[in-house]
Amino acid sequence: MSDQFEASFSDFLDSDACDTAEDTLFSLLRTAFAAGWRAAGGYIGTEDNKAPAENL
Repeated sequence: MSDQFEASFSDFLDSDACDTAEDTLFSLLRTAFAAGWRAAGGYIGTEDNKAPAENL
């Protein structure tokens, strides 16, 4: 990859737009995991629903 590409990508990684994209992707993945968890018979209580994903 070119130095210009790497510099631009690095700038993007440090941007608010990247933070927003990461937050959105995390929410999407967590929602999909929770749906699968419920479909497999798992239960997510009120407290569990607010817990970090690794505690599901």
